[in-house]
Amino acid sequence: MFDADRSTVLQRAREAGVQWLINPGFDCESSRRAVALAGAEESVFAAVGIHPNDCHDWSNDTASALREMARHPRVVAIGEIGLDYHWQKTTTPQQQRAFVEQIALARELNLPFIVHCREAYDDCLALLRAHARESLAGQQDRHQGGGGARDERRQSVGVSKSGCFHDVTHPAL
Repeated sequence: MFDADRSTVLQRAREAGVQWLINPGFDCESSRRAVALAGAEESVFAAVGIHPNDCHDWSNDTASALREMARHPRVVAIGEIGLDYHWQKTTTPQQQRAFVEQIALARELNLPFIVHCREAYDDCLALLRAHARESLAGQQDRHQGGGGARDERRQSVGVSKSGCFHDVTHPAL
């Protein structure tokens, strides 16, 4: 995305006061491109990961490829990962497996993770509680409203009312 006018987009971001940005991958190829861009642009950092709509062929080889990319010094997070039950382009078990294994990768590499959650809020929070409670340090991309019981669930795993996990930090930023 933005291949044709990337330099213009980055220039507008600088003019608007954006000092740095994180470019997340959604599959292996886009993650490789994010790492390459981060290596070429001082203000760009990368996140590598497999989006829930693209995890249909998740495998140990996929995890190994992400692990290798994530070791690049300009990679600051794993993402965009999570659950998306809206489109159902991949099965629920496929999404959950890829999500859990990418959380484990983030924990292994001591990286935060960017969470995508759409129409899967309860399952997403259950998996986060089970697999990431001690290491919640990511930003959540929510496509759902909040309020009531959802606010209570968010607070129980360290998510703010804005939908962001607390303590998003990385030494490179």
